[in-house]
Parts: sequence; C-alpha cells; structure tokens
Amino acid sequence: MTGYGRAEGAIGNAKVIVELRSLNSKQLDLYVRTPGVYKEKEVELRTEVANDLVRGKVELNIGREAVHEEKRTEFDEDMIAGYFKELNSIKEKVDPNGSTDMLAFVLRMPEVTKTSKHKLDENEWSEVHALFRKAIEELDAFRAKEGAQLEKDIRLHLDNIRDLLTKVEILDQGRTDAIKERLKG
Repeated sequence: MTGYGRAEGAIGNAKVIVELRSLNSKQLDLYVRTPGVYKEKEVELRTEVANDLVRGKVELNIGREAVHEEKRTEFDEDMIAGYFKELNSIKEKVDPNGSTDMLAFVLRMPEVTKTSKHKLDENEWSEVHALFRKAIEELDAFRAKEGAQLEKDIRLHLDNIRDLLTKVEILDQGRTDAIKERLKG
C-alpha cells in the first residue's frame, strides 16, 4: 500500500527530518539515505523497516542540518614539532642567515591539521530513533486510512454486484422456457 510518514525535531544543535514513503509492491524494496554520522545504524533501520512494513517499495530519508555546529581544527603537535625540527636543520645547512617563517611553512604541510567531525552519541541516536518510530507510525496510519477507503469501495462494489445478481435472477426466471418454446415453434 502507499503511504507517507514524516517526523522532525531539534536534536542538540541540529534539525533532523525523517521521511518514509512507500508504494505498492509484492515484496520489500528498501532505499535508505542517511547522513554519514548515522551510517553505522543503517542495518538496524533496515531491519526495523522490514519487520514493520513487510512489503512495498519504501524510501527512508533522514536529513540532518546543523544549526550552529562548531567545527574544530585539531593540530598534531608531534608531527608539527618533527617537521619544524627537520626543516630548521635543513635551513641551517642551506641558508643559515635566511629569515623564513618556518612555523607558517610547517602548518601548510600535509596531515598536520585535522577537522574533527560530529560523532554520534547514544542520546542523540535515541532521539533520532524516536523520530524514526514516529514516521513509521504516521506511515502505518496513512496505510490504514487508505486500506479503510479501499475496503469501503470494495464493499460498495460487492453490494452493487449483489443487487445486479438479484435483478439477473428475476430476469432469468422464464428465459430458458421461453427459448425452448421459440425453438419448438
């Protein structure tokens, strides 16, 4: 059955949106798109969707927009000290009287800095998971509403068929005898 469910909320310093869409299909065909920070939980999400929705072409999208996320650059002090010492040693051999800002040069070397990324903690995940469950519930409610409407339509068609059958039975009562008489005559 088709369905749609959505849940959103502020979690920490981010806005998280969970959307589920489903279309009719005989078996489960699941597409999951999540931000990198939630990738480690993808198997868990897939298992829950498979258990709860059973079948359908299902899309699960989780979006995360950081509101004021602090990006932090970390320095590898040992690597910087090693580069600085090594480059100063070379400078002393090549140009002892040169005036090069060695620290500025060292800070441009590869791998001396690293930007730390947001890491998933269990409190955040429990809140994201709650949004996921809410989206599943909304999708189930959507499916139930659609199912009730389909049931209503099918029952209406069945009632129409019963009425028409009654009319056919009335019209058919003397038809066989009339055909026999016509064929004899």
